[in-house]
Amino acid sequence: MPNRVTGTIIWFNETEGFGIIEQELGPDAMFTDEALRYNPSERVHEGQLVEFTQVGQPTGLRAEDLICF
Repeated sequence: MPNRVTGTIIWFNETEGFGIIEQELGPDAMFTDEALRYNPSERVHEGQLVEFTQVGQPTGLRAEDLICF
């Protein structure tokens, strides 16, 4: 099972459906709204804490299976 890590959303473009997560102990990770596991009535926002699985890509880290707090 992949390790889960935590971070903070530092930028999110609601129109385009993607954003950036800052990790406390690691590089930033990109995510798309398809990776979010949240109540659709809630809005994702900058400063929100998240837990996720990180996946390495040639262009950097991608966050998957996000849980918002």
